[in-house]
Amino acid sequence: MARRGVIGGKGAHDTFWAFVTLHTEATHHLLWHLSDRGVPRSYRMVEGFGVHTFRLIGDDGGTSLAKFHWKPRLGVHSLDWEEAQLINGADPDFHRRDLADAIDAGAFPQWELGVQVFPDTPEQTFDGIDLLDPTKLVPEELVPVQPIGLLTLNRNPTNYFAETEQVAFHVGHLPPGIDVTDDPLMQARLFSYVDTQLSRLGEPDFNQIPVNRPHAPVDDMLRDGQHQHEVHSGVTAYKPNTLGGGCPLHAGLDAGAFEEVATAIAATTKQRSAPASFADHFSQPRLFYRSLTEVEREHVIRRRPARPARRDHRRRSDPAGHRGQRR
Repeated sequence: MARRGVIGGKGAHDTFWAFVTLHTEATHHLLWHLSDRGVPRSYRMVEGFGVHTFRLIGDDGGTSLAKFHWKPRLGVHSLDWEEAQLINGADPDFHRRDLADAIDAGAFPQWELGVQVFPDTPEQTFDGIDLLDPTKLVPEELVPVQPIGLLTLNRNPTNYFAETEQVAFHVGHLPPGIDVTDDPLMQARLFSYVDTQLSRLGEPDFNQIPVNRPHAPVDDMLRDGQHQHEVHSGVTAYKPNTLGGGCPLHAGLDAGAFEEVATAIAATTKQRSAPASFADHFSQPRLFYRSLTEVEREHVIRRRPARPARRDHRRRSDPAGHRGQRR
């Protein structure tokens, strides 16, 4: 959760706690992290849900807002903090080994894909909760999760680097019928995830790496570049054009292509600010904490690490900027 500190490369606990106390919008995430949910019994027992709200598009053009969830078939289970320390001390790869061994043994882990659906109103809120605020969630008591699919992990990677390390996830990898919203964090990720893959995988054609290639054929204008795998024909790499007969032609909805939803934008002024609803940093952390049992609350309190004692090896400096002696 925190970048490594300068002194000895240790976890930068001081900077982490300084950050979350000064950025109180992180309080909700912090409580989840310190709860028993942050110490899972197994990857096979981890529940997943995204912080973003997407827009669903019906065949009739109607829209709804939605949040996606993954529910483990084995249920959600946790370890006690002392158990986790013993297991991790004996086998730092425990969770990876547990998942791989279960798949090899034929005990394939499964997660139900579910969705919470909300009316797509101009305010984009539900029961007073701003659906575009990534620090908020909608309690399932208010909007139950509807199961719509099932994910089964039925084999381990043959080559971990080729099939796992090179995966290039992106929020904008969307099938027809699902669109993005104005969630500010989602909008930032639409840019930054591509930028990250360009840096991490070192090439503009990372989407042609086998693990990232789509199963459907792709016909676009993206040519050349490092590690280009396709052998493009034709003389044009731009549109509109006449030399190439106008190809590739733009695919419309009749061909099942992806189309962005045309949404109305309220008249306003451009400003660097967040909606007033984003300033509510404590109602949902309070709701989550009160949902815990007394034992679970004690675990949250107990897992707040005390500041480690250390000697201060920083150099003294005089007002003129000259270095002094070590303490």
